[in-house]
Amino acid sequence: MDNKKSFWNVLTQYKIEIPKIQRDYAQGRTDEKTKPLVNIFLTDIRKSLDDGEPINLDFVYGKVTDSTLIPIDGQQRLTTLFLLHWYFAVKENKLSEEVKGVLRKFTYETRLSSRDFCAGLVEHGGDYQNLFDNKGTNDIQSAIIDSAWYFLSWKYDPTIVSMLNMIDTIHSIFAGLPNHIFEKLISDSAPITFYFLPMEDFKLTDELYIKMNARGKQLTDFENFKTLFSEYFNIENKAKLDNEWLDIFWKIEVKNAEKDKGELYTHNVDRFYYRFLQNMTALFYTENNAAQKDYIDNYPLFKEYKAVYDQNEYIQQIVSILNALITYHDNENLLRKFISDNPNYWERIRFYALARYFIWQQNSSSTKQAEKEYVYQCWMRITKNLINNTPIEGPEDYKKAIESIKELSIHIADMYEYASNSGNQISFFAGIQKDEEMLKAQLILKDAKWFPLLERIENHFYFDGQIGFMLVYARDKKGEYSQKDFERYANKLEKLFSPEFQENHNFLFQRALLSKGNYLIQPDWHHSFCNFDASLRAKRDNWRKVFNDPKRTLIIKTLLDDITSDDILDELNRIIKTSSVNDWRKLIIDNGENIAYCKNRYLSFDSDKVYLISKVRMSSRHRELFSYGLYLNFFKGHDYPPFSSVWYYESTSYGEPCTVLDGFIYAAYTFYMDIQHTGKKNYTIIFGNRKYTGIPDEVINLLKDLDFTIYAASCKLSNIPETKVTETVRKICTNLQQLS
Repeated sequence: MDNKKSFWNVLTQYKIEIPKIQRDYAQGRTDEKTKPLVNIFLTDIRKSLDDGEPINLDFVYGKVTDSTLIPIDGQQRLTTLFLLHWYFAVKENKLSEEVKGVLRKFTYETRLSSRDFCAGLVEHGGDYQNLFDNKGTNDIQSAIIDSAWYFLSWKYDPTIVSMLNMIDTIHSIFAGLPNHIFEKLISDSAPITFYFLPMEDFKLTDELYIKMNARGKQLTDFENFKTLFSEYFNIENKAKLDNEWLDIFWKIEVKNAEKDKGELYTHNVDRFYYRFLQNMTALFYTENNAAQKDYIDNYPLFKEYKAVYDQNEYIQQIVSILNALITYHDNENLLRKFISDNPNYWERIRFYALARYFIWQQNSSSTKQAEKEYVYQCWMRITKNLINNTPIEGPEDYKKAIESIKELSIHIADMYEYASNSGNQISFFAGIQKDEEMLKAQLILKDAKWFPLLERIENHFYFDGQIGFMLVYARDKKGEYSQKDFERYANKLEKLFSPEFQENHNFLFQRALLSKGNYLIQPDWHHSFCNFDASLRAKRDNWRKVFNDPKRTLIIKTLLDDITSDDILDELNRIIKTSSVNDWRKLIIDNGENIAYCKNRYLSFDSDKVYLISKVRMSSRHRELFSYGLYLNFFKGHDYPPFSSVWYYESTSYGEPCTVLDGFIYAAYTFYMDIQHTGKKNYTIIFGNRKYTGIPDEVINLLKDLDFTIYAASCKLSNIPETKVTETVRKICTNLQQLS
């Protein structure tokens, strides 16, 4: 069967009925997105009619029932062709009863008004012949609206409004053509054709009918673009645009609906499809052009697609990628992330690496699935590790990453061999990760049993491919690597960096680690206990500074060596209880609440003082570690009369954090006493009046007897050893009680 048909061929054979389920006619809309596309479409048709060069308008699918064609895909083009044929029939005085009889066979069932309008156009078309001069300046739309047969209520029918706009657009573009165009349109050699595919003949399913007609009433970005993009494909691949390739994204929406237990939103399918083409084209574009952030985030597909796809290699590549995605199981959600609302650099480049594999697979001479699977595992594992563990800070880094992946893809079939050779250079990616991948490739090539061990711990959500420090733990004095030792250390680290241990169990992990040494890192002016945020930036500024520091990573190893049973909770508690640390770390080891207080896990050192920072900066609330420890051990929950309350002052920008004894009232004055750590485990006691209005002589005399230094509004007792603080405070309180 010859599937190439003209509009007139089809209309003489069938009645064309736009079903109720279909969207409104939209090609006549005047919005910024639709109008330029329609102008391109009509200009191409005019060129064809002018010079006789054939033009094919892609596929038209439909169900044929009792000699009636119900379009599934192609409604917009068919309607425009109907109006074009009507225009030239009227313009050239060819609207005979015979021609009317054929044109009457095109009708709309979406609304009665749309159906009646189409019938009215055909019936009364001859009334407008006098308007069709060759200047293309007459307002045909207004003449139709002013006609007696036109109902004013039709202005609310979007299909009719769009048709009227299209008639004027057609007139503006085609008015200058000579006569005899209508004869060209209805001849057996009509230059404007499309591929007509009855569903019954081509075994297209009712499911496809549902999919294609349930996309919503408004033309999608993808539908607008598809008309242009399909010109690059052969007949086989054009058919896939709305079948096998469409199903890739249809399945994603089905999974979304199942996950959310909601309805299928079929307009999402085209949105996913369009976003895929947009993002993939942006990657292709960046291969050969400077990286532009606007193009990365929102590639102007309608405007720039020719710059990419006029190069035939990219058409072949996009076909390879789409064909591979038909059977691809997106277990790591690479595709889903790639077509999400705002994929980041890493997600884009991860998918690009997958796409390079698909391209290789298409061109591979290998026929063995096992071989292809092995290549896939090697390639995706190494590229994932390189990508996920390299900072990509902007468009330039993004482009360099793309270039490096493309360069590496030349060696995709022997990736381990290539990566294991220190003489082979891998551009752009982080040096520490490139070195690690070289070592792991060497180990795997030497003994394949390394692969499952490495892959398992690489897939841990926190380590995410960077596990070189564990390999250091498993290396003996001869430089040999032990699988047994590696697995032993890896098993412990998997548990310690699991969600269970990260921020739970009163920070047993961090406290036990401090008992083995000062592992704290210094990302800035402050120090950090390290948080467990799994973003690359956060990991790089936290635990990876520990992993990759020769001294600090040994502290972790020491802790791991001291964990001798599978009950890690018991082991950590044992290590903490038996700790012999006696410096500032002891206060942290003994009390996990000190870590909990530091929401961002920051602390700061100032001489012999240690400040626990509640948020990010010292301008936020903060405690002094030693004075707070003293407060918890000796003051919190204890009474110190004549003071009525005891509390801890958390400073911001004013004053030193300290224990406060408050509420001593004497002679109408209210007095306080601050106990501040001044360094080297020495303390200062400050006695004062809350209103700074002076201190009675009898109080001053009492404090003098206790060796206080007297100032205008306060008194100070300095250089009190930590071991003497509570004794000193009790003595002061006892003497103050004598005044009452």
